[in-house]
Formats: sequence, structure tokens, C-alpha cells
Amino acid sequence: MKTWIVTGGAGFIGCNFARMALAEGVRVVVYDKLTYAGNLKSLEDVAGDPNFAFVRADIADRAALDRAVRGEAAGSGAVGARSYYLQLPSQRVWGEPIEGQPPEPLDGWFGSVSAGGARVLAVFGLYPGRAGFTAVQVDGPRPGRLARQDGTPLFASRLEGGRAAGLHSVAGAEELLELAYRCHALLGPEGPAPGSQRLTAA
Repeated sequence: MKTWIVTGGAGFIGCNFARMALAEGVRVVVYDKLTYAGNLKSLEDVAGDPNFAFVRADIADRAALDRAVRGEAAGSGAVGARSYYLQLPSQRVWGEPIEGQPPEPLDGWFGSVSAGGARVLAVFGLYPGRAGFTAVQVDGPRPGRLARQDGTPLFASRLEGGRAAGLHSVAGAEELLELAYRCHALLGPEGPAPGSQRLTAA
């Protein structure tokens, strides 16, 4: 399979060229510094494609460009980050994806972690009797030292009786992102094996 590196691929012209190449069966590595014109939202529709990878770097960084050309793994700062869906145990982790609305169970997330950061599309509210769900996207590097304002531990349940029932909660976008990073770390530096796009957490 051919691999094309699309520099500036998060801009208007680059993202459309990347889509065209993917549609033609080409593996695409978008290489973009994400400055004034680059925006990852322009690539949301192809982020889950197994033939798509993203490298956040400057075209003037010769070492990073060399790694991308060689097709090295994401753990070394180049390409190879795999997208996957991680399914959590049913109704064990809860959150408030819409501020001011009742908590919803976190079913899992579509995730991709590379040297440039993580992209997480979390799915809340999948349970019998509900026609629909809530999706929340969080992007960025791993958060620094997190602490809840109320002093409770990270991921501790915020539901009444939740702790006794063995439930957990994510409080805010940064805590969700940290949970995704921790789960990804359990998969090893390369992430899930090729062909294992759906994983289930015990």
C-alpha cells in the first residue's frame, strides 16, 4: 500500500486532499504544526480510518520529518497511532457530559494516542429505554497533576451510594482525558494490536 505524507494536511486544501487519497486506498499521514490555518476538526470524519495517521510537527524539524518518512511508530514521535474503541463495563463509570443535566453512564470511547497528544470521542448514555446517546470529544496532551476541588480522589463516584456500589465517575474533560491515557498505557506503547479495533475493559 502506498503511503503519502500530506504536509499542512489539517488546512482546507490539505484535509480535502487527504480525504481524496484515503478514498483511493492510500495510507495517509497528515503532517501539520497546527498553527493559524491547521485545525484537527477538519479531519474528524477520517480520524477513525485505519489508514490515517497524524503527526503534529514543524516541516522545518528534519528529524521528525525523517521519522515520518520512515514510518516509525507513534511511540517514537512519528506515525502509527491506531484508533480503537474501548468499551467499559456497563453503567460502572458515570459522568455529566452536559453541564447541569443528570449524570449518564460512560459506555466507552473511540481513542487514538500519539506523540502529538490524544483524541478521545466518549460515548455516554447507552442503556435500555433511551433512544440516543451523548458524545463528547476531548483532545490534548496528558493533563498535569489533577486534583478535584472537593478533595475527593480522581475517578471516585459522585453519585449518591455510588462508592458502596463500586461505581466511578469522571469529573470534567481533563479527568476523562487522564482516564483515557491511563487505559491506553495498559495496552503498551504501540496501543492495540492491528486488527483489534474494539477492546473491552474488565
